[in-house]
Amino acid sequence: MILSTIWWLYSLLGALSACTYFALMYFPPKLTSSLIPVNSKAIPLAPDAETDTDTNVSASASTAVAGTPTATSATARKGKGKSQDFTPTEASASALASAPSTLRRALLVIAHPDDECMFFGPLLTGLRQWKNPDPDDPNPTVEMHVLCLSAGNYDKKGDVRKLELIRSCQTLGIDRKNIVIVDHVALPDDPKRVWDIRTVAQIVEKCVLERGIGSIFTFDSRGVSGHMNHIATYLGVQHMLGFSKPIRALKIPAYRLLSVSITRKYISIFDSMFSLSIANQSQLATIGIASSPDYLLFVSNWRHIHAARQAMFKHESQMVWFRYLYIFFSRYMVINTFERM
Repeated sequence: MILSTIWWLYSLLGALSACTYFALMYFPPKLTSSLIPVNSKAIPLAPDAETDTDTNVSASASTAVAGTPTATSATARKGKGKSQDFTPTEASASALASAPSTLRRALLVIAHPDDECMFFGPLLTGLRQWKNPDPDDPNPTVEMHVLCLSAGNYDKKGDVRKLELIRSCQTLGIDRKNIVIVDHVALPDDPKRVWDIRTVAQIVEKCVLERGIGSIFTFDSRGVSGHMNHIATYLGVQHMLGFSKPIRALKIPAYRLLSVSITRKYISIFDSMFSLSIANQSQLATIGIASSPDYLLFVSNWRHIHAARQAMFKHESQMVWFRYLYIFFSRYMVINTFERM
C-alpha cells in the first residue's frame, strides 16, 4: 500500500513536471527587453595596459572583430616579464569604438571548452532566437559573445579543444569573431588548481569594455559540478562587478547559473516544475523564458535541445561514455535558471 502510494505520487509529480515543460515551451508570453539591455559603446583600452603574468590569447580576441582572419591562438605582446591579457589591433579597436551603441551584446564567461554546451545550451539557443517586439528598436536581436578562460589543456589537448569550441559555438549560432579563448599561465585547466580571481576579473573586465558588452552570464558559487575552475570563474566576475569602477559605472547586469542537487541535475525535462517554482516568476517570456528583475528561466524546445546536443558532439576529444548519459539526462541540456548577481 505504501509503495503503491509512493509510486502514484512520483507518477503525478512527473506528469505535472512534463506538463509544466510543455506549457513553457509552447505557450510563452513575451520577455521584457529591459532584461537584455542595450550595451554601452565599446571602450578601447590603453595599448600598454599590463598584468603580472605572461598570457596567450586566441587571435579572435584581437583580429577577428575587425573582420580579419583568425588563427587558433596568438601570443600577447611581452615586455619585461609582463604581458597583456589581450589587446585589440588598431583596426579592431577602431571597429569596436564605432560599433552601434544600440547593439545588444551578451557575454558568456566559461572556464573550459565544452562548458558552453554542457551547461549553457538553453541560454545560447534562447538568446539566439530572442527578438525585441518593439518595432522601433534598430537592433532588436542579441549578439552573443563567449569568453573561455582556459584552453582545456588538462590532457594536453589544448589546441584540439580550441578548435572544438569554435565549431561548437558556430553550431549554436555564435560568430567565430565573437569567441575569445584565453591561455593564461595562471589559469590552467586543472580541477585542483585555485585560480587567481583578480586575474580572472582583469581579463573579463577588458573583454566587457572592449566589446561593449551589455549583460554577463556565468557560473554560480558552486559551479554546477563543483569544479574549482568554474567556481573561480564566478568569483572573478563577482570581483570585477564589485571593484571595477568602469563596470560599476555602466551598471551592467550579470547573471549566475544556479546549481541544483544531484537528483534534480539528472531528471531532464522533469525539473521544469521545480525550476519554475523556485524562481517564483511573475512573468513568462518568449522562447520559454520566465523573467523577473532577479531571475531568468530558459527552457529549450526540442529543436534547441537537438542543437545543444549537436554542439556537444563537436567536442569529440571529450566524448567518453558518461558524456552520452549526461547529454540525455542532464537538466542543463534543457533548463537554465539564472539569478542576478
